[in-house]
Amino acid sequence: SSKRRYYLLGGGILALIIGVIAMVLFRPHEEMAVVIEKRYPNMVITRPGSRTKLILPDGTTVWLNASSKLTYNDDFLQKERRVQLDGEAFFEVAKNEGKPFIINTPVMDVRVLGTSLNVKSYPGEKKAETVLIRGKVEVQVKRRPQERYLLGAYEKLSVATSPGIQPHKELSISNVAPRGKDSTIAETAWVDNELIFTGEPLSELAGRMERWF
Repeated sequence: SSKRRYYLLGGGILALIIGVIAMVLFRPHEEMAVVIEKRYPNMVITRPGSRTKLILPDGTTVWLNASSKLTYNDDFLQKERRVQLDGEAFFEVAKNEGKPFIINTPVMDVRVLGTSLNVKSYPGEKKAETVLIRGKVEVQVKRRPQERYLLGAYEKLSVATSPGIQPHKELSISNVAPRGKDSTIAETAWVDNELIFTGEPLSELAGRMERWF
């Protein structure tokens, strides 16, 4: 049994070394997204291993992470600024108090006026989250339509999406701490071509690595 443990340990170290080498040699790069031009709605899709930056008609800047889709209708800016997100995106929302910016995802809706935030809601993942960097946002979780959650700077709202989660464990709001002199946080490091892992289980780590590479 000790010999078996030795081989398992050696295999784990080898896998770690290979993973580090892969991250160095095959760093993802920004490339043009797959843009599907339709009159209604407008749609931008990124492939696995790619990310893109786009400017919406109101001047809002969006960084779209890998394996993500962003859509908005032709009536964007007429009454309200509404987008649909499947995946992950970082938003620098242009301020317009008369027309709130609304991000719809399968799990939650986020309403903002002018702010910076990261929204992640990948199909099949165990949780969805919104992280606010600057400003204020109001979040409505679709399974709790009567409730509204207000987030301040450097607060994160996480929603468990797996079936069978107890109601008191389904939703949490926590603070996120900036790291280093540049105030980077793990949830938005991908915008700067970095991955930061903080105690994530292997199942979640594997999903992030698969999209990244």
